[in-house]
Amino acid sequence: MSRQVTLAGQITRTTDSAVFWEDEEEQQTAWIPRSVLLDGETLDVGDADIVCAEWFAEKEGLL
Repeated sequence: MSRQVTLAGQITRTTDSAVFWEDEEEQQTAWIPRSVLLDGETLDVGDADIVCAEWFAEKEGLL
């Protein structure tokens, strides 16, 4: 993975290929592919402050 950023917030839903992340404070939500997340294969509902590829976070307007 290239440069990474930490996204504050919490995972509230998951599928085999993605997680649904919510940041209530910033009022942001996004489906994020597990492939762009550090430890993506082990993340589950309730996990917080996830580490994501910077390019993806920028593309989705999460920064």
